[in-house]
Amino acid sequence: MERTVTLNNGNEIPIIGLGTYKSKPNDVHNAIKAALKIGYKHIDCALLYGNENEIGEGLQQAFKDGYKREDIFVTSKLWNTYHRPELVAKGLEKTLNILLIYIWNNFIGFTIRLCWSLLNSLANCWKTR
Repeated sequence: MERTVTLNNGNEIPIIGLGTYKSKPNDVHNAIKAALKIGYKHIDCALLYGNENEIGEGLQQAFKDGYKREDIFVTSKLWNTYHRPELVAKGLEKTLNILLIYIWNNFIGFTIRLCWSLLNSLANCWKTR
C-alpha cells in the first residue's frame, strides 16, 4: 500500500498523506487517529490552516497509543513571512512549537530554493530530514 518518493538527502517519504486543510475544529484529531489506523504515515499541515495545535495534540496521543515518531512524516509549509534567510529557523521553530513536537525529526517544509537550502542545513540540528 505504501508508495514513497526518495528525497535528495536519501530519506523516503510516503507520497500519499492526510490533508488537513479546512478541517473543522475537533475533526483533525479524529482524522489523524483514523488515518494512522489504516496505515497513513504522512500528515500534511500548514500554519495558515490554523489547526497545527490540534494536529500536534492528535500526534501526541498517537505516540502515547504506541505509534513511533520516526515512522510518521509531518509536512508543513514555511510561510511567506519566514522566507528571509534570518527568519527560516524561527519559522520552523514556530511550527514545531505549535505542533507540540519540539524536536520533530520527521518534519520537512516546502518553499523556495533559498529557504530549502537553509532548511536542509537545519537537518544537522535534528529538526528536519
